[in-house]
Amino acid sequence: MSMDRGPVPGASQQDGDAQRAGRVAALHTWCARSVVPGPVPDLSDLAALYIAAGRSGDALREVLTVRARAGIGVPTIGDYTGLRDDAERLRACDTGAGAAPGGARAMLRNHRADLLRRRLGATRSRVAASLIVHGGGLRGVRRERREGIHLTLDQREQVFGLLCWTPAPVSQGRGRIVGFGQAAVTDLVDMAAAKWDAAAGRRAAADRGEGSARGAAAAAVPAALQRIERWAGAGEQAQHAQPGASFHDSYETLVYLCGRYFDRIRRSEAWNSEAFAVHRGRVDLARELVELARDAAELQSLAGELAAARSAASGGRALGEIDARSRALRPVWDRLVERLVSFDRIAEAMGRLDAGLRAESAAQRAESLDDRIDGLVGRTGGRMLLADDLHRLGEEADSGDWNALGCRSQVEREIEELTTARGR
Repeated sequence: MSMDRGPVPGASQQDGDAQRAGRVAALHTWCARSVVPGPVPDLSDLAALYIAAGRSGDALREVLTVRARAGIGVPTIGDYTGLRDDAERLRACDTGAGAAPGGARAMLRNHRADLLRRRLGATRSRVAASLIVHGGGLRGVRRERREGIHLTLDQREQVFGLLCWTPAPVSQGRGRIVGFGQAAVTDLVDMAAAKWDAAAGRRAAADRGEGSARGAAAAAVPAALQRIERWAGAGEQAQHAQPGASFHDSYETLVYLCGRYFDRIRRSEAWNSEAFAVHRGRVDLARELVELARDAAELQSLAGELAAARSAASGGRALGEIDARSRALRPVWDRLVERLVSFDRIAEAMGRLDAGLRAESAAQRAESLDDRIDGLVGRTGGRMLLADDLHRLGEEADSGDWNALGCRSQVEREIEELTTARGR
């Protein structure tokens, strides 16, 4: 008796539910650990601008959204990981300026801060003053105001400040090596200065009978050598680091992943085809990204305030009230992850479709060569074998997992889940 009874009713729905539940669990884990496995590319300028819009005020958010829809974003920045790293390093330099001792160490720190300010200043000028994306002259400003895309100089500065905090992985290898290297150089500078002082001390000690300066110089050598050894060890660790990247917290991990899936969907050939014109009309992915970034930023702010209040609370009743408020925010986080999963699943479906389209295109190109191949294969006696191979390749492309009907069903469901999770 044949065991093939055809598709079981509801089996596809059950498989979809199981796959979605698996993705929900995986993304909860990634966000909880603030770690994204695999390659972690930079976000596009458009995704970074939408995320910045989500973290801005209402008026600026509306203008940035209109500009992005019209294709008027910001000048290409590209390296948001480097921009984030520079902004954090400059803040660290400015924070430690008053506490750090003077001398060679302070001189090196000030030099490093000046380099960072110049580099960030060049990017700020491109964002705030570029005539490519901002209207020049009175006529250009009037045109932008009519179209609702005008940004004042203060707003452009604010946009740059928001872009400096675009979600990006923590610089594990490069940042650590740079930090150890700079500290090692500082130690060597201090050691050289100590040696110079020791030489002067020895000359003075010949008259006074003192030799304490030599001991100070000798003590500087082991510290500098240990620092250099740690710097070299950091380089070895960076080379053997496991794939993946750490983020600053779970909120930035979530927003980064959403921006990454947004980029994948936006660049998809299948998503931009006529087959998904109706789906593109049903959901505004750009608006969803802006709103997710906005909700994540608000939730992050509330969680920070609750944590600060909890550390300052003294009584058990106050702690209980704070914990109750924290538990009330948990469903909000769960809904944010549900919305992220919808982005993920749509990007996954588009990836399968794009792979199928590429396979079909390759099969069509192979079949278009039939006339040329027939003559060559006929002379070699293997014409039928090659023709069968080409025919089988076409059948595999037509019946593969990338089939558009299945992907449409998945996308339709995720659009419904996305809008439901937002409470609309």
